[in-house]
Amino acid sequence: MGQKNAPHWWPDLQKALGVPPERILVVGDNPKDDMQMPRAAGFRHFVLVDRSQDAPCRFEDGVHYVRRLDIVPEILKFVAKKTGIDSQGLPGV
Repeated sequence: MGQKNAPHWWPDLQKALGVPPERILVVGDNPKDDMQMPRAAGFRHFVLVDRSQDAPCRFEDGVHYVRRLDIVPEILKFVAKKTGIDSQGLPGV
């Protein structure tokens, strides 16, 4: 599929997964490649790793910033409850 910073990468990923972008949780550590570009492609749920923060998790501007990835399952539950989507229906990226 190429590099994730290519404009077509995120729409191609969504098409390959076969689910709408609002049902996909994007997890990454690069704000541009892992949030800005997928957001422009219609993705709505993000987890970004920020090991420099003091709190284990913070939510800001629609993004969950985490210090460690072990909190992601709790974020999945939160997103599922917030959107009304079963957490099993949110494939991770």
